[in-house]
Amino acid sequence: MLPRIHRALETLRPLVLAPEEAEGRRIAQGMARTTQAAILAEAAQWRIVQKQDRSALVAAELITRAPLVAEQSSDMDLECLAFWPSPKAHSASRAA
Repeated sequence: MLPRIHRALETLRPLVLAPEEAEGRRIAQGMARTTQAAILAEAAQWRIVQKQDRSALVAAELITRAPLVAEQSSDMDLECLAFWPSPKAHSASRAA
């Protein structure tokens, strides 16, 4: 679990140091998920030491199963998300 958190931090570092508007959602969600995973890992460690209970560890492992930082930002523009029922319908309307 900790290697996944460290990997996420290394992925986020260049994105945060040179942010681009197109990466905004990826950065925000990545930071949120990485912070959540780090807090859960700390809680799991405390719970194992203090209560000999691994339930918090299971929760932390579940949250870190999925990538903490998305591979790449969506190529779908915000207009499409806001005003079109599906990306396919948006593409079809642009072609027409």
